[in-house]
Amino acid sequence: MSSGAESGFERFNLERTNALSDGVFAIALTLLVLDIKLPHGTTNVTVAADLLGLIPQIQAYALSFAVLGLMWVRHHGFFHEVSTLDRSLTWLNLLYLGLVAFVPFPTGVLATHEAPASVALYAGTIALSSAVFSFSYTHARRKGLLVPEARRRDLIDLVATPLVFTLSIPLAFLTAGGAEMFWISLVLIGALSGRRRS
Repeated sequence: MSSGAESGFERFNLERTNALSDGVFAIALTLLVLDIKLPHGTTNVTVAADLLGLIPQIQAYALSFAVLGLMWVRHHGFFHEVSTLDRSLTWLNLLYLGLVAFVPFPTGVLATHEAPASVALYAGTIALSSAVFSFSYTHARRKGLLVPEARRRDLIDLVATPLVFTLSIPLAFLTAGGAEMFWISLVLIGALSGRRRS
């Protein structure tokens, strides 16, 4: 196959990869809200109390919408810098999208079961997906798959999210609420990282 044909094939794959990625994110974001339902048998008398009972589900929805939104922003920015794909990056992206599509499940578990295992499942899913993203970026940078002007991400950008969520897994079995509060440390890490780059 000629280099021109290979170049055209790679561009075609990049466009289709972006379309597939946006589609998976859109479906995952939509699926988050489908678990929020009033109990069967809700009446005019019980609707107010039943709505209050949905607060844990709404909180889990808001958390995962924010997490998936941030994941999409990072993915969108990353693939805006990708100039071409190789087979490894394609498979890594599919693995990442598989984890994105899985997020509604641990979200539903977290919303309905206040248990250490629920928090650990959620944290493990986000930790693994973040690690795959970081590895994808590292692979693309090492293989020269990015445009020359691509922003170079520092180590803290690549390891902070998977590290925080991984550390929260054992913490969840000591204090589930404490593990969830530990996730907020990412806001502080992000602020410090942004200040250092400015």
